Amino acid sequence: MARELIYSDETMASPTPGRPLFELETFPIGEETNGKRVFVIQAASLKYYVEFTLEFTYNLTGQDKTVTVDNGGKPFRVTGNRCDYEQVYVPQGDYSLALGQSPLCDE
Repeated sequence: MARELIYSDETMASPTPGRPLFELETFPIGEETNGKRVFVIQAASLKYYVEFTLEFTYNLTGQDKTVTVDNGGKPFRVTGNRCDYEQVYVPQGDYSLALGQSPLCDE
């Protein structure tokens, strides 16, 4: 289940799982959104290697439809914290990634 991450400070170190995402929430799409809705999804794993796809259910003209989002026909993949990697991509505050050292590892 996808959950929000709660960060204790700006370093983004030691996040903890928050409430489930999209739990009983709807996001209207209409004229005010020009028929579009953008979701920024940042996946992270604190410990394990994870593969996943995203599935969205939406209602269009009274009919429920489902779309699956994947990585070019393959699942998305993320790996938990590994301090023995020479390089890692570290999430930045603007949703980008930068090469660096995991904030969970000692210098």
